Amino acid sequence: MKPIAEKYIKEFKKALKLASQKEIYLITSPLMNLFFPADHFCVQLSGGKNIITQQGEIILCYFKEMEKFAKIGKIVNDKLIINKKKKQKMLNLSLPDDCQNCAFKYICSGGCPVDNLLATGSFKKVNKELCKINKAILHETIIFLYNKGRTKNFLPVFGTEILEHQRENYY
Repeated sequence: MKPIAEKYIKEFKKALKLASQKEIYLITSPLMNLFFPADHFCVQLSGGKNIITQQGEIILCYFKEMEKFAKIGKIVNDKLIINKKKKQKMLNLSLPDDCQNCAFKYICSGGCPVDNLLATGSFKKVNKELCKINKAILHETIIFLYNKGRTKNFLPVFGTEILEHQRENYY
């Protein structure tokens, strides 16, 4: 691992411990699907949300680098015009080939398609550096949750959107 990855993982471990002590929630991209596994990384590219720009363009990703790939339509004279083929192509992005045999494939869900595209030139290849970080974070989080769950302490990765009102059912 590169020094930056090692430092990130080290700092994540500290943040996880501190979040638990302070009873605050912690979230990072590899944990987004921890309790609700999915075969897609983000809400936008799974069809859950559309972004409408000030120019009336409809896109599925807010990263500027994705504009040519993720622009699926526009609003013209109060009419919604959607390129259905392009939208379907973006929504059908599957897990990168590198992820097919990974134990975490439905948790990190192949990572951010933008990161993969920028790092490898393809949506179908995973950003290996981020993959190393994601695997380490997931490993640390699962061990942490196991140990904290045994002592019924605050679990810092549940968050307000994930089981907040049913947390006591999981102790």
